[in-house]
Parts: sequence; structure tokens; C-alpha cells
Amino acid sequence: MRNQYHLQGSKPETDVPAPSSRRRRNRRILTVLIVLFLLVGLGGRWADGFFHWNGERETSKTLQRAEKRTEHHPSRDTSSDEEPADWWDPSDPNTAAQADPEKETPRDQKIQAPPATGPSHRIPHNNWHNPDMNRHHSFSPRKSPEHHIPARLHPPDLSPVASPNNRQMQLSVRFPYWDEKKALDRLEKMAEQIDELNYPWLDVQANGTLRLRHGSEKLPARIRSIVDKHRMRQLPVIGSQYAPGQIHRLLQDPKKRDMLTREILRWVEHYGYDGVEIQFQPLLPQDRKSFVEFVQNLSRHLHEKDRWLSIAVHPKTNDAGISPVQQAQDWKSLGEAADSVKIMAYHYSWNKEGPSAPLSWMEQVLNYALQTIPAKKINVSLSGHGYIWSDPDQLAPLSYSEAQRLIRHHQLNVHRGKSGEPWFRYRDDGETWIGYYQDAIGYRTKFQLLKKQYPKLGGITHWYLGAEDPKIWRMIEQENRKPSKKK
Repeated sequence: MRNQYHLQGSKPETDVPAPSSRRRRNRRILTVLIVLFLLVGLGGRWADGFFHWNGERETSKTLQRAEKRTEHHPSRDTSSDEEPADWWDPSDPNTAAQADPEKETPRDQKIQAPPATGPSHRIPHNNWHNPDMNRHHSFSPRKSPEHHIPARLHPPDLSPVASPNNRQMQLSVRFPYWDEKKALDRLEKMAEQIDELNYPWLDVQANGTLRLRHGSEKLPARIRSIVDKHRMRQLPVIGSQYAPGQIHRLLQDPKKRDMLTREILRWVEHYGYDGVEIQFQPLLPQDRKSFVEFVQNLSRHLHEKDRWLSIAVHPKTNDAGISPVQQAQDWKSLGEAADSVKIMAYHYSWNKEGPSAPLSWMEQVLNYALQTIPAKKINVSLSGHGYIWSDPDQLAPLSYSEAQRLIRHHQLNVHRGKSGEPWFRYRDDGETWIGYYQDAIGYRTKFQLLKKQYPKLGGITHWYLGAEDPKIWRMIEQENRKPSKKK
């Protein structure tokens, strides 16, 4: 019997290719696929080779330009200063030991680009021209250092006006947590000349507590051993994170203000510090009174425990200054409460290239300071670095070693103005770069001004350890000796 499938009409038959025909067709398909694959592959390699060749050609041009910049040449000092670059006695047997440790070696002969510049308001430290008043604080918890910093059982007993080690003026230095290796090397070598070390760095939090700023956890114990050996005064730096809004809210809240005072005293007692340095910047003008009240209260508590209080302030030539952040600092009241007032006498030139601290401007700053602060409490802060400008309001910090590398690589002429600060100018890839930096001659010019015209000042603060010309230490040793008493 036929089923339903058998009842359907039969389908027309189609030709079934022979096995040899199928093989020929498969070979043709395979051949076409191989040809397409080769064409795609060769096209990709050709494109890659074309762009690679163009890249090599551009790289070759860049390297040719760079080779011109990286040629090693001694600098030619065309300064207007009559003294030679090596101003000390060349017959001194110790002169060889004063050779620049930053001198470039063949391994260092590489493309030397200037530091990346940016708008001036982005530089927070001692920015009394145009600080960022909208800067927000950052909360970055740090491990408690109590297992790393040994506490002193018996802190040294220093009176606020002590001047040890037979020096005319005390010398304090700020230790940078961002360049610990170089700073530690300088500290170990120059410790005998230093009276005070400003380290570590602590940040005020919104609730009035303190947090340790970034830095090595193994470093504090090494520093403490140097401090104890050379009987230095150690003051941690208390900063405000450059956040004026946060410190404003804290200063206006009596409870938080008291909390911060107790926190500072806790750190000082626990780690055996000799006191603290308060470096709140920038401050709002409306915080002028509350900041003084905070400092006065902190001073009373620290002095009860025979501890030191230092306050860092922006430079100015009158009470109001030229900006609100200068007006926020009441020098007279702060000077009455603190043991030392550190005037950060640098950053005169800011939006436009120029010297960091012209002598005539320094005189105006110090003349005003003497009207408001006892001379023995005035501490002049001098900078060990300068700045380089690529355009107006486009600048970057320039250390001594960075300046020397640029001078060597570009075979630059070095000039010197009335302030004693060296400077240079050059063009590179269509841009004009102007750099002012600090060296031993410029530093000595300022040092001698202070000695000659302001001999009763309390001291000098160096900002910051490791950025300076290494030769300044020989100069300080010679210039800072107390004059011998005439018989």
C-alpha cells in the first residue's frame, strides 16, 4: 500500500556533479580565499609600514633637534656681578670639596626639557598674589606614626630667644617630604650649621584632628637621631591643606578650634617635639581676628610646657598688603604671641618673569616688620629655588640643579641683576623661556643685606632643603659667625 508520501508527485531530478568536478570547484574557491587573504595581509603591512616610516621620519627630526639641545657645553657667566663665580679663595684646599655634586655625568646626558609650566594660581605655597580660594581639602588617611617616631623622654629646654652654637642668627630649614633622599643627604652633611628642623608635615582635618602628610615611614627615626645628636629644635609644620574654606569653618567654631589645640599638644607631648610651626595659607580676611585668638590660646598652652611656637606669614610692606590674604595676617598680634614669625620673603615676581626677592623690596618688608614685631622674633625665610616662565602667568619652580642642566644643554649665557639673582633666556621650538634661580652669590647678597642693615634679627629660614646651590653652606658657615668681641 502506498502512503501519503508516495502519492505526491515525483520531483524533477537535478544533475549531480561528478567527484572530479566538485574537487575542481573547491580548489577554485580555496584559491580565491587565499588571494583575498594575501591581499588583505599585504595591504595591512603596507599601511603599517607607511605609518611606521612616517613615524620614524618624525622621530628622526625630533632626535636631530634634541641632539642640538643635548650637547654638553660649559656655561658662560656674563653676570654684571664683579666677583667670580667661585667667590671664595681659590687657593683654599677645601675648594675641591665644594665641587658641584649636581654636575652632569655622561649617563645624565639626555634630552633636557624645561619643567612643565602652568598658571600661577595653581601654585599654592606662599601665593599671596592670586591663590585659589576655592580649593577644597582632601582627606587622605595615613597610618599613625607612633611606632616610627621615638618620643624624647626629656626634650631640650630652649628659651624663645636662644642663639646656640656661636652663630649670629639662628638657621632653620624646612625638610621636603617630596624629595626625602636629597634632603636627608644635605641634612646629614650640614647638620652642624642648623638650629631648627621643620619636619614632619601635618594637615588639619575638618574636625580639628591632624593627619600626617605623605612621606617615608622609616625616615622619622633617622631624622630624630640627627636632631638629637646636633641638639636641633624640631618643629612639625601644621598646614591647612591650602583650603581656606575648611580652615575658616574651623576657626569660626570654638569647639573645633579647641579640638585642634588639644590635638597639637597631644602630638607635641607624645613625640617630644620642641613646639610647632603654624603655616595656614591662604586665610580669608574675615578670619584675621579668629586666627589671632587661636594663636594666642595655643601659645599659652605651649609655653606652659616650655614649647616653641612659630608662625609663617606672607610678606607685605604695610598692614593691608596688596591682597586679601595678606590683610588676613595681623603681624603685631601674631608677633606678641609667637616665639618666631617667619616672613616668607620670596615670590615677588609672579605673573611675569623677574627676581624672587629684589633687595629694595626686602628692605621695605623688613622695615615694616620692625615696626610691628620684636627684631629677635623676626625670621626671614629665603628661597633656595626660583622659577622659569614660558609666557606671562605660565611658570614652574626651578631648582639650582635644574637650572644648571638647562644652562649646560643649551649653552646659555647667565646674567645677574641688582638682587644678585642669576637669570637666563633662550628660545626652543618657537618658545621663549626665561629662568630666574638662586645660587650662592645671590644668596650671599641677601645674607649680607640682613647682616649689615638688620643685625638684630632672630634668624633665617631656608626653603627648602635640597633645592639650593650646595655652595651656599660654605657661605653660611662663613657669614653667620658671631663677630669676635674687641678687647
